[in-house]
Order: sequence, then structure tokens, then C-alpha cells
Amino acid sequence: MKKKIKDKVELMLEKYPRARNSDIELYIKYLQHYACQTEEEMLLIRKILEMWGINIAGLTRVRANIQNDDGKFLSDKKIKKLREAKEEDCREEFSPINNWTRY
Repeated sequence: MKKKIKDKVELMLEKYPRARNSDIELYIKYLQHYACQTEEEMLLIRKILEMWGINIAGLTRVRANIQNDDGKFLSDKKIKKLREAKEEDCREEFSPINNWTRY
């Protein structure tokens, strides 16, 4: 049975706690585990990504769902606070009320 991306990301988050705090770390571990077999393949990462259709945004969304919706493999408290602050900044920046008052 073929694993779904959520199952693959969950496995990476379970095996590599650092991936819980860093989407880049998650991405690298994902590629090492599922996409690349040798160092040479890691050097050809761009072609592999295009060929397999893997993208950081997709992994980031799945990681966020696993952590936020499922409550599994949570990031460190410090990282969680940083992410929450960043999210709040984005909400304020792109709020319709804030955008209206700028013009």
C-alpha cells in the first residue's frame, strides 16, 4: 500500500524531533528518506523536486495540520510562540481594516 504524504511527514516528525521545529529540516529529511538514495541525487535535487512534484509549501501545510489539528509531534514551546507571533503579524498586516485605513 502506497503511503500518503501525511503518513510520510508524520514518520519524519516522529523520527527526527528537529524537523518539528524547522520546515527546512523536515524537507531535507523527507528528501533523504523518500527521494534521494545517494549524495549525487542530493546534488540533483531541483530535477528530483520537479519530477516528483514535492514542494516545501505542501510539507509545511501537512506539518502544521499534524501539529495543530492532530496535536502530534509538537514543536518546542519557543518555536510555537515564534510561529504564533508571526501568524498574528500576518493577520494584522493583511487585515481588511488595516488595509482600508492605509489608503
